[in-house]
Amino acid sequence: MTPRRRYLALVALSFVAFISLGLPDGVLGVAWPSIRATFSIPVSRLGVLLIFGTAGYLVVSSLTGPIMRRIGIGKLLCGSTALAGSGLLLFAVAPAWWWLPIGAFVGGLGAGGIDAGLNTFASERFSARIVSWLHACWGIGATLGPLLVTGVLMLELSWRVGYAIVAGVMGLLALLFAYTLTLWTVHAGGEHENIARSPLAATLRRPLAWAHVGVFWTYCGVESSAGQLAYTLLVEGRGVRPEIAGPVVGGYWAALTIGRVIFGHSAAHWSRDAILRIGTFGAPIGIVLLWWHPSEFVSFAGLWILGFALAPIFPMMISATPERLGREHGANAVGMQMAAASLGVAVLPGLAAMLMRSYGHESLPVFLLVLAVAILVLQETAVRLTPRAAV
Repeated sequence: MTPRRRYLALVALSFVAFISLGLPDGVLGVAWPSIRATFSIPVSRLGVLLIFGTAGYLVVSSLTGPIMRRIGIGKLLCGSTALAGSGLLLFAVAPAWWWLPIGAFVGGLGAGGIDAGLNTFASERFSARIVSWLHACWGIGATLGPLLVTGVLMLELSWRVGYAIVAGVMGLLALLFAYTLTLWTVHAGGEHENIARSPLAATLRRPLAWAHVGVFWTYCGVESSAGQLAYTLLVEGRGVRPEIAGPVVGGYWAALTIGRVIFGHSAAHWSRDAILRIGTFGAPIGIVLLWWHPSEFVSFAGLWILGFALAPIFPMMISATPERLGREHGANAVGMQMAAASLGVAVLPGLAAMLMRSYGHESLPVFLLVLAVAILVLQETAVRLTPRAAV
């Protein structure tokens, strides 16, 4: 295989891996009301699942570097995908509630390996445009997940069938990665730039680094809370029919995906800060429409606007990190940001679910609005803390 064909094959495999990474994220939001009914558990238990999933994610993602040096990216992706599939399978066959946190932890182990490992690999070998498309592929998976579960439920099948299907897909992907191990191995070595790295303590002393951490924590809280709980808000809080609410939530993930494609191409013409302002100012507008909801369509449009506005924030902030903080702080800062993102996913949707249980379903858009305003403030703070030479 020529180097060009090998490169294209790796890009294609990376796209598939990110689609698989997004599938389970979209599944849980639509399946959650049915899961709750099966096990007779309150809505706040969603936070327990997210905490266990994030714990597994952090275990592997924090050790990605040593693991990749020891076994290579190909084996990491193969094993991680198998773990993710195993976690989903535990959901599908769970006879009792306590199996679900175990499944979430196992799935988190797999997701952490795929996400951190592939992002590290891509940042070293792929262009910025391809990296943006990778994140868009995650959105494709997150879009297909709700549609899959909605279809299963419309056929009057159990939510377990949806999880079993996604587990099967992950199993096939694990076999695909196993089959292409030599392809990954050829590129597992690779050159690394000789960059002077600052100690973590030095990065921790930078207020700009903490502004970035705050953006990632609150951003992932908004993205995940909206994706996981909007279906519950629409169906249980506002009486929207499930066959309508499922595609609407799928539309949220689709808007996130389309936005990443569009804003990725726009980066060649607009400044990064301008694109980020479109996102940080647009997100509160979408949430206000979701909260206001003079009609069902207005609330649907608000959710879709929110997804589109959120689209550029994560990838643009990742790409801005080395330039704003300096390349010597880049690796430390990105690691801090990924940890903050994981904790945001673990803590904030659970808090949102608790608020919905205590104060009603309409507390969700209020909670999202507070977080969205925090994103805007933190991002503008980061801009002002950035040295002029890095702007």
